[in-house]
Amino acid sequence: LKISEVHKTMTINKFEKYIVSYVAAGSLFRGEKSNDIDVYIIVDDTDVRRMTRGELKEKLSSEVLETNWKPLAEHFARGVVYYLEPELDLVEVGESMATDSVSQIKRWLDDGLIYTPTPQQATQFHEDQDIKFDMLIIEPYVLIQQKGLS
Repeated sequence: LKISEVHKTMTINKFEKYIVSYVAAGSLFRGEKSNDIDVYIIVDDTDVRRMTRGELKEKLSSEVLETNWKPLAEHFARGVVYYLEPELDLVEVGESMATDSVSQIKRWLDDGLIYTPTPQQATQFHEDQDIKFDMLIIEPYVLIQQKGLS
């Protein structure tokens, strides 16, 4: 139960403006023997549409995380990971997705600057855990950009 309290505190501290409700549930909380905890988080991010472009960029910049491939594999399997070539700005692409700038996103897709990683790339990323990515989640998508290529 201690780890769930740590997770709750970290999540609420990072996203306090957006968390409507945080619920931990499941067998562990019913007193059953279990190794997992179910967490449900209700988020209100409707203010994205009300933000100025600068405020949205600042918000998205604060949400960029560094990761290796391991936590991305599950998202890749669901088909929601998009790889960005180094000449693109991760936050700018995230802003375009958050504001539904369809024509801009289509241009990047058509130009091959944004794409879903191939199975071969996924295997390479999985085998070399030293490869690092900047990651930005724009629900339901996960945008990634390999570090050190620019």
